[in-house]
Amino acid sequence: SLVTITLCATCTGVLIFFEAINRGSHDKMIRDVVEMYTGYIQIQEKGYKAYPDMDHFVQNVSEINSAISQQFPNQKTVSRIEVPALFSSEEQAYGGIIVGVEPNNEPRISRLSNQVKIGRFIQASDTIEVCIGKDLAKKLSLSINDSLAVLSTSYDRSMVAEVLTVVGIFETNLFGSDGQMVIMNKNYMDRMFYTQDMASYLIVELPKGTELYHAETI
Repeated sequence: SLVTITLCATCTGVLIFFEAINRGSHDKMIRDVVEMYTGYIQIQEKGYKAYPDMDHFVQNVSEINSAISQQFPNQKTVSRIEVPALFSSEEQAYGGIIVGVEPNNEPRISRLSNQVKIGRFIQASDTIEVCIGKDLAKKLSLSINDSLAVLSTSYDRSMVAEVLTVVGIFETNLFGSDGQMVIMNKNYMDRMFYTQDMASYLIVELPKGTELYHAETI
């Protein structure tokens, strides 16, 4: 009957509508998380996922970048260094992770530079200047221009001790990141940790127009 046909058509339309909303929300959640920090495509040394330490750093980063540029000239590749460290102020000390980024290229891969709520993001000319997570800054009672002491171990297993200066406070709302992460210029961090031409991993820029399900299939 006409009533039955109308009811079926209405139900089908409602189902399609809600499926479109659900798929759109799902894709947005993926983009919000992945584009905030991790990136869609990472290059890691074998075994790094299970043991994310210096023994599993990617070596000869410049050669890898050159090979990727030749094969995919339009895609940008950036590298990061992630090292566990002890951070301390005059009042407190907490463990966390110090991340070395390429300031000029990081905005093409992640949204980190847009998450700075106070101060500024890291610049290519920076050395001891760092950005610190909002929750970690609160734990250590730190604000802009305050000093942050860092203690860690370099690639050759020697001690690293440096006093850094807070120039930015960021808030990503990612689990754990705001309470344990400090970001600095990778170029200077490489000198601190003797990690020149190395990386914890490389991130390859996602080709424009790539659908999310393509990235999941790779």
